[in-house]
Amino acid sequence: MMMKKMIYGGFILLLIQIGLAVIMFSGESGLEAETADQSFFEFSSDDITSLQITDNEDNMLNLVKADGRWVMKEASNAPADENLLTSLFDKLISARAGLAVATSAGSAKRFKTAKDEFERHVLLNAGEKTVADFYLGTSAGFRHSHVRKAGEDSVFSIPVSNFELSAQPSDWLEKSLARVEPEKLQRVEYGNFVLVKQEDGWKLNAPLSGEADPEQIEALLDALTGLTVRDVYAADEVSPIFAGDSDLSYRLIFTDDTEKDMKLAKYDDAYVLKMSDSDLFFKVESWQVDKISEFQAASLIKEKGETADAEASAPAGQE
Repeated sequence: MMMKKMIYGGFILLLIQIGLAVIMFSGESGLEAETADQSFFEFSSDDITSLQITDNEDNMLNLVKADGRWVMKEASNAPADENLLTSLFDKLISARAGLAVATSAGSAKRFKTAKDEFERHVLLNAGEKTVADFYLGTSAGFRHSHVRKAGEDSVFSIPVSNFELSAQPSDWLEKSLARVEPEKLQRVEYGNFVLVKQEDGWKLNAPLSGEADPEQIEALLDALTGLTVRDVYAADEVSPIFAGDSDLSYRLIFTDDTEKDMKLAKYDDAYVLKMSDSDLFFKVESWQVDKISEFQAASLIKEKGETADAEASAPAGQE
């Protein structure tokens, strides 16, 4: 009888232990799952006023929001691409904590998220307050990187790659700064000829006689108004080359009677662009300028054979 009581008591005790273990395990799992589903960063993109990026070669870039626009301090306050910044902030805000890849103090070195060994060190500020301070390290898969928050040991993985946090101004520069909408133009002064927009199209005023070729004029306008800037030069480095005549220049006159002078000068394997409405000096690839240089007054006029063929193919009774 006593033996039965002991067995029964032991069985009850075992059930209690199992129950406690299940409760504790469930609680830990629930907490872990809840933590994993939390946002990794806690900030609003509207509040961010500066972004500082330092790479593994000690390059540092400060992007600052000034007067409603993002500019790059290390690039003479050149405008940054707002779309790139919006995309980055959205990715950071949507990143979930997930499960830690590693939690030991020494793991930061292994994943290159240590204070003295990292791929990127990033600071996000909202005014005087730092809202995110983290180290981006080795790749954690396609467009994912290992990350560690400053002051913490745990290393996680977030869907942001190192190339999205470059410390080079050229990677953040607003590339369309020199582009112009052709529809807003009324006059173009280039070389020894002038293009004037009229109700029936563009008219060519040049020292040569003949009928203007609409296709060639459209190609020229696309080249003149579609320049893409690639980088920003320091003023003291390139301004002297504009002391004399530039290699290529033209003037754009808009429908609101404002004007913009565009000057291009050869520099190394590219060209420097100076626009009259900006104090900045931009890098433009040579192939774009070479394409513009191909156009001369003669190339914008139809050859006599083309004009004759067009008249011959016109329907009867049409001049």
